[in-house]
Amino acid sequence: MSKRSSMWTRAAAAILTASLCGAAPRALAATDTEKCQAAKVKAAGKKVFDKAKCHQKALLNSLPVDPLCIQKVEEKFTRAIAKADTLGACNGTASGIEATVDSCIADLVDDVASTPPCTGTQVGGFCWYQGALGADCNATCAAAGRVYDPATASYAGSGGIGANCAAVFAAFGWGFDSSISGGGGVGCASLLGFPPYNFRDTDPTTASAATPNVFRFCACQ
Repeated sequence: MSKRSSMWTRAAAAILTASLCGAAPRALAATDTEKCQAAKVKAAGKKVFDKAKCHQKALLNSLPVDPLCIQKVEEKFTRAIAKADTLGACNGTASGIEATVDSCIADLVDDVASTPPCTGTQVGGFCWYQGALGADCNATCAAAGRVYDPATASYAGSGGIGANCAAVFAAFGWGFDSSISGGGGVGCASLLGFPPYNFRDTDPTTASAATPNVFRFCACQ
């Protein structure tokens, strides 16, 4: 093979290799509208995350959501949407996207952090249930899909007053007799008898206290 033929052969091989192994063609650049859309989607996602963080902090500290935390999120979101609108023309106003995000957060909080409606009897701002005979408050609240509320003790039990226990009994249509000791920590309760004896036990009220022939009245949350 002549030198000229060899040179052309190598050149052809190089061209073939380049065509087979070259880089993939670049994607088309985003339009201004697409840039605007991308920025708004990002801003909405960031707002969901930031608002969720506000709720997380409130839950971890057993406090209401800090309005300043929410305000900072709203201001940051408004700025982000305004900046997106400078990139191009696209759908999605700040108020419209904000309503969608707020609905998402509200649904999330309802799913994981809301208290179910009280299906018992409201007294003193707490939800009360009459337990089964001999049942403790843990079992009573669990049967209602709730957990023990310390108000059982602090409102109508050993940490409360007789008048509050009387209010609980009245809400269930029962009378109240007196505050006594020696009940084993059952709080506001009724001893089965003829007639029943309705009392507030001054022994330290606990969730797990249970006595045969006694109906406990339990606050559940």
